[in-house]
Amino acid sequence: MLLLEFPTAADADGFVGRVAASAAPGARRAARGEPAPEAPLPRPVAAQLHAEMKPVAVLGSPMIVRARIARQPMAASDAGVAGHGDIRIDPDRDVEVTLVPRGFRFAAGTRHTRRLRLPPAGAETEVRFRIVGVEPGHGEVSIVVRQSTELPLATLRLTARIVHADGSGQVGVARQTADLVPPDPRVASRPTIRVDEELVGGRSTLRLAVAVGGATHRFSTRLHDKPAFVAAVFAGIAGLRDELGGTPTAERTALARRRMQQLGAGLFESLFDRRARELLWQHRDELDGLVVQTTGEVDIPWEIVHVTEPGTSATAPGVGAGAAVSEPRFLAGYGLTRWVYDTAHPTELRIRHGRAHFLYPAYTAPGLVLGRTGAEGEGIRSHFAARAVEPADAGALGGLLSHGFDLLHLAGHLRWSPTTPRRQELLLGGFDPDAPVAGASYSDGDARRDLPDHPIPDAAGGPVVILDASDLGRLPPPDAVGLGGFPEAFLRGGAGAFIGCAWSVGHEPGGRFVDAFSDALLAGGTIASATREARAAARAAGDLSDLAYTVFAHPEARVRVD
Repeated sequence: MLLLEFPTAADADGFVGRVAASAAPGARRAARGEPAPEAPLPRPVAAQLHAEMKPVAVLGSPMIVRARIARQPMAASDAGVAGHGDIRIDPDRDVEVTLVPRGFRFAAGTRHTRRLRLPPAGAETEVRFRIVGVEPGHGEVSIVVRQSTELPLATLRLTARIVHADGSGQVGVARQTADLVPPDPRVASRPTIRVDEELVGGRSTLRLAVAVGGATHRFSTRLHDKPAFVAAVFAGIAGLRDELGGTPTAERTALARRRMQQLGAGLFESLFDRRARELLWQHRDELDGLVVQTTGEVDIPWEIVHVTEPGTSATAPGVGAGAAVSEPRFLAGYGLTRWVYDTAHPTELRIRHGRAHFLYPAYTAPGLVLGRTGAEGEGIRSHFAARAVEPADAGALGGLLSHGFDLLHLAGHLRWSPTTPRRQELLLGGFDPDAPVAGASYSDGDARRDLPDHPIPDAAGGPVVILDASDLGRLPPPDAVGLGGFPEAFLRGGAGAFIGCAWSVGHEPGGRFVDAFSDALLAGGTIASATREARAAARAAGDLSDLAYTVFAHPEARVRVD
């Protein structure tokens, strides 16, 4: 059930009209605007960051997360799981320390962000956050340290087990990962949408910031039932497929764009408060190279958000059902890339001879046979000297991943597993829905096992994963949203770049995006420029794959083929 809250009846009435036009649910927002800070010339000094928590939390009982900074090394306590590292801080400015929980909630009276100053030599400054475990199983917190930009100075992610008071379920190992590198000015200076997500069950609090044109605005959006929110968005896309099925070919492209603009405009109003919408509209011609950076929100299709003039509805001229398609302002059109904290962000993606592979399952089951795999295979071979692989089962694919690779292009079909916990599954060649066989699909859970979550220095690089799979049964069930799926599994497992098709309107994703993306990278382009060129090529080809693909990587990364 999706619970919506509105401050006034007028707000509620207005929202009903927007949702009716857009097919996208919304959420109540708590706004807080902040001007961009006046930044004096920084004088960074070396500092130490240390954070710690207990490795086991008792369900419903408060526990403490400590974060400390100092100019000298600090001794660890006996808390059990801790992260630490060196950072550089301007001592004349406040440092923001934000805690972002997942599987935990804040105890009453605990603020999510605290400000502090770097203390004199020999002293320490500490902040404490009280959190409560609310879901048995895996829980984690991200400690995000910011100063002059939305791109963090450092992030630390601590994980723990949440168990019942009797100790049942007390299994597993607590872990920590750290990303402590100076903010890359090439990324920090880009137009940015920052998303810190607190996720407990299906309840999501998105603490967002929009930074563009020298201004920054911070606000919050609460999704009281995120699974229902995301499922409704994908239901709108599925409805578009049904509508296009009875539309003459000559009219399909215009109708598809018009319907996606309606859906995207509804998302724009649902996810962004008025000041954020005004800021994005005011600077709509300055959004090139947009980056969505996040602690881990990978479920919302930010690419299809459509920037519209505040005060107009999703059925305004140029957007409504009977209107011609206006100038598109989808966030995807600005070359949007995504940046997930605590994952590798190398600027060189090395693809060596013999370490590039492609998997196009040779389906035999009716309804699963792919149409473009031969053409796509030739393109990948010519670009990266990739070789075809056809693993016999999930174990064989896991072995390939575990032994290392530089590029893996996976085509095929995806589905959500019928059993709980819900998993995304890539269907392998031997899959037959009428005669299930063990090992005939490879899940994101398998990927987490084969590519364990661990910190990887950016200098170490990381492989490129392209998941170019169509959406057989792609509409997520209500209990599947928020798990992160394949993007999170591969990124946390060390991928330096992940490119994935989030949905498709046709029965197969548009291959033009991947072809153009590969062309641009091979020509020496950055990930950001290749993404922009690929989206433009797909749009020119008349399909919607320009909106469907998500690109997680350093926007300035380039491919090196050896």
